[in-house]
Amino acid sequence: GDSIMVPSDTAMATELLTAGLPLQRVAELLSDLTEPALCAAAREVVTTGARRDTELGLQVLEGSMDRSGAADAETAEAAEDRDFIEQHIENLTRDAPEELLDPLFFTLMADPVVISTGYVMDRSNALDEDGHLKFAQCPFTRAVLKDDVYPLVETRKKLQEFKERRLEAICRTARALLASRRFPQFHKVVQVGEAFLHDLGETTYHRHARRLAEMCLEATKVPGLSLHPADLAKILIRIHRASDHTAEEDLELREQGHLLESRARDALTEDKLEEACEAVQRACKIQLPVAHLRLALAKKQGLDLRLPRRLAYRELRHDPEAVQQFFEDEQIGPLDVVDARPVLLCSARVDDARADDEWHCAVRSDPIETEIEQIVVKVGLFRDQRWGNQKANLGLALYDADGFLVSRHNLFGTYRSLEYSHGEAPECTLNDTHDIVSRAKPGFTYSVEYTVGGGGGHKTTVRNLRCKLCPAGSQALFVCRVADPEGDEGRYQGPTDSDGKADGRGELEYDDLDIFVGLFSHGQLVEGVVYQASAARFTMRGGRWTDTVDQRLVEQYELTSTIVIRNNSEVGSEVGDDVYSDYDSDY
Repeated sequence: GDSIMVPSDTAMATELLTAGLPLQRVAELLSDLTEPALCAAAREVVTTGARRDTELGLQVLEGSMDRSGAADAETAEAAEDRDFIEQHIENLTRDAPEELLDPLFFTLMADPVVISTGYVMDRSNALDEDGHLKFAQCPFTRAVLKDDVYPLVETRKKLQEFKERRLEAICRTARALLASRRFPQFHKVVQVGEAFLHDLGETTYHRHARRLAEMCLEATKVPGLSLHPADLAKILIRIHRASDHTAEEDLELREQGHLLESRARDALTEDKLEEACEAVQRACKIQLPVAHLRLALAKKQGLDLRLPRRLAYRELRHDPEAVQQFFEDEQIGPLDVVDARPVLLCSARVDDARADDEWHCAVRSDPIETEIEQIVVKVGLFRDQRWGNQKANLGLALYDADGFLVSRHNLFGTYRSLEYSHGEAPECTLNDTHDIVSRAKPGFTYSVEYTVGGGGGHKTTVRNLRCKLCPAGSQALFVCRVADPEGDEGRYQGPTDSDGKADGRGELEYDDLDIFVGLFSHGQLVEGVVYQASAARFTMRGGRWTDTVDQRLVEQYELTSTIVIRNNSEVGSEVGDDVYSDYDSDY
């Protein structure tokens, strides 16, 4: 009779793996098939796309790992199979099952809900911030929607399981490639993981974020491999955010911070490398010589060294020996590091109902380094509880180097009193005819203060208070007035054309103390950034405001001419970094 073709063990392995059997189960069924042959069959199944889940690729990469985590010949061969690795990485980026995707936006859901027509959507896509439906009609059927939506607990559970599996597969793949020293593929998988974490929210999945970061840090120790300081900064910040902050962890982080400083110094020919150290210093509270890096970079680029030297001096001014060495190295003296920039004191919010008649600090300056010729105070909102006795005041106090009160000036008088005539958005300008200005000396500090009132029931409310301390001679720097495209005016300092109009790179200080840093052409704003306090709020390109803040412009036009001291604390609740974003909102 006709002979029956019996498939070889290799062909049978391919069929079984394509059908979805785990690698280990196929090995049990085909015990005569050698491990290299089975791994080769599995690689073929992954490479051809016959099986698109990530588990088989992981089994091939990890199946031959010894207990020490090193890669043996089979694993190394799999890691060197470029087509196999590329297909496996592509599988790591595949879309989730359709039931886990929002059908309107085709994005992975976080909190699935059912709308009244039976369709499933992510809660953030179906409801606004107040919990109201974004659509009056169903986007799919045009039927009028009812107000209620219902959570899908089981689908949400499947979502969480999918995200965990995907992140686990990414971390395991990265580990196998790192052990096999396949660094280009390793970094590609890390990029896949970072993109997935960005979409999900790193805070929730901090354990996986830290695993990836620690593997990246491990890769930096391999001889011959280099890592950009900005990338190293991201790694350190990620590890810091996910750590338990034990003494041992903090010590290791400080050591890595010094490695970052060394890398930045070695690469100072590139721009902005000091920002990597600055980011770590801000996020992880590690003291790094950021200003010294800026000074070294300024020297490399042939820039004006006055401001970089002043900032570098401020980093070490509490160490007399270091200061003396700095002066010798830079061939300068104490007068060369006096910081004569204006100081902008900012208090975002005060909501205080304590029952006393004392003065309380809203924001305080560092010791001033020069005499003061003018002080400008502008407040977005100042008021009391609006009934009963009047006891709310805003004041400015001057303290000497030992902390003793020199002078205090009540800025506007008691709110709602017969003498009060400033409204709810008061402002004033003080000059050397006021003791609070004329008595200021280097080493003194200013404090913006307020009172609430004893007896109970009193409250002082302040929003967006800004107090500008203008050093002697600073007002002469303003050369003309300029208006932006909307007609908002202010004083300009910078180069001018033959007609005396703003022309070149300069700054426009608006009358409300916002500051535009950028380029001007014959009196017109061309491009730059508007800063409210120290926060970039608006950007302009080609003479037109951009829809969103352009970070490239922010990097190009930093606010360095003014020292900004912000106090975001308040009585009663917390204020985040974006507290100034509600500047134009209702109070």
